[in-house]
Amino acid sequence: MALNVAMGLDANTPTQVLDSLVYQPSNMDRVRLMDTALKQRPESRQARLRAEAAEAQMKRTFRDFFPDITGSATFGGIRTTLDEAWSMSLSLSWSIFDGGNRIARYKEAKANLDAAQARAKATELDIQRDVEQTQITVNEAEERIQAAQKAVQSAQENFRLAQGRFDAGVGTILELTDAQLALTQTQNTEAQALADFRIALSNLDRAVGSR
Repeated sequence: MALNVAMGLDANTPTQVLDSLVYQPSNMDRVRLMDTALKQRPESRQARLRAEAAEAQMKRTFRDFFPDITGSATFGGIRTTLDEAWSMSLSLSWSIFDGGNRIARYKEAKANLDAAQARAKATELDIQRDVEQTQITVNEAEERIQAAQKAVQSAQENFRLAQGRFDAGVGTILELTDAQLALTQTQNTEAQALADFRIALSNLDRAVGSR
């Protein structure tokens, strides 16, 4: 019921939990993961859009320093003789002095652009750090799995030998139970490492923006 609630399902919905504790090497491409994260993470896209909007605003304020030029032209006939007639006009307007408003607007737009670019860079660094940390967690879990699997193999061999000695009458029940306990402990360690590995992979998908 708690699992259904966590998934947003009705509490009485029949669910089946499948064991997915299977180890497969991750073979992560660090450069590709970083590039994917920067493209897919919503906060990265939002920061880039804000920086682009700030840049467009600064360009618009920069154009205020240049004069406004307008032109028009007409061509037609005069009266019944249809003599050709041309008419062209060109006007230029330029505010020489506006009390420094244009300079102030440009400086404000430039400051907004610098701030937006700084936030975009900070967001990019946060994403890169997040991806890097989750990669480290995945690698650490993989190393624990490999060490645990070797420990399980050794414990299984010890238990097999203890079982053989006990069956032959040269071993004690205490020796056998100790070997069995050691095997169970190493198997539990391996299962925990596998679970941590799956969780780390899920966190990596989230860090990359796949979830």
